[in-house]
Amino acid sequence: FHVLSEFDEVKRSCRKRLDGHNKRRRKSQPDTALGNSVSSIK
Repeated sequence: FHVLSEFDEVKRSCRKRLDGHNKRRRKSQPDTALGNSVSSIK
């Protein structure tokens, strides 16, 4: 998990971008988007 202070000011947009990216991936690959994102992080 991230510390709340990391999401102040500029970094707040990172979460918004990530949400948008995840929504786009879910639309294109609804079955495997979650599995792929988890495995690619590790």
